[in-house]
Amino acid sequence: MPLKLRSTTDCQLDVLSFGECMIRLSPPGHQRIELTPVFEAWAGGGEYNVSYALSRLGLRTAWVSRLVDNPLGWFIRNHARASGMPPHDAVNLGAAHGALLQSTRGDTSMVTWDEVKHVMKGGSARIKR
Repeated sequence: MPLKLRSTTDCQLDVLSFGECMIRLSPPGHQRIELTPVFEAWAGGGEYNVSYALSRLGLRTAWVSRLVDNPLGWFIRNHARASGMPPHDAVNLGAAHGALLQSTRGDTSMVTWDEVKHVMKGGSARIKR
């Protein structure tokens, strides 16, 4: 069966992606996590990054995901809007976003789902490993 593609004039979007977006906290200048007093915050994730980059190149893109209704979700939503990729279909479900702490290349500490649930219940954000 041949693939039938619609004309771009018949479509609202060139690209639609589905997936999560994480917030990466990185010390400036690739400092060590344990030695820095500040972190830079960045939004990103595979599907989000594709839509974000294609939007910056002029394509009509959208990204669908779950966003928590708090400053973390608002940070991601604002980042998407700034690129011209408004997340119209993002759903606020109250689920936590992934978090990635990165200091030097190849040195990452992922937060596990159990650790996120612990923080959501009011527990300490300090990770002991």
